[in-house]
Amino acid sequence: MGDLKEIRYRPFQIKILTATFLAYAGYYLCRRPFYIVKADLAATFGFTAVDLANLGTACLHRICGIHAVRA
Repeated sequence: MGDLKEIRYRPFQIKILTATFLAYAGYYLCRRPFYIVKADLAATFGFTAVDLANLGTACLHRICGIHAVRA
């Protein structure tokens, strides 16, 4: 009986692991460049510090939301 459950849940476990890995990889690949170009975004598009903080927070919430849904 235990083996049957393991076989049934294995594809879901792989999907969750893959989604978590991709979310973390995407976050770490995009996080650093965003904070590097914040000054350029402010100068080019006229964003205020609050606007840029909201963008950074939205990115962080998106990543956290993905993990909350997957858990």
